[in-house]
Amino acid sequence: MIHTTLVPNSKQVQFEIPSEYIGKEIEIIAFTKDEGILSKTKTYKKPSDYFGTVTVEEGQKMQDYLTQSRKEWERDI
Repeated sequence: MIHTTLVPNSKQVQFEIPSEYIGKEIEIIAFTKDEGILSKTKTYKKPSDYFGTVTVEEGQKMQDYLTQSRKEWERDI
């Protein structure tokens, strides 16, 4: 694994990869250090924050659908 930081001076960046990476799928991620992968300024909601957004009737319909779907996976085909 390679981890490095740089300050680009143009819209194009060119770099070398190790020879053992050739022919393999690699992932390249670019983000600024102040934004990070998960922004520290963004607030993340907990599941409890969504309490009450679905009516009891809608919730029961969803639960019935999920129960039926699970039964279909358990049947012998």
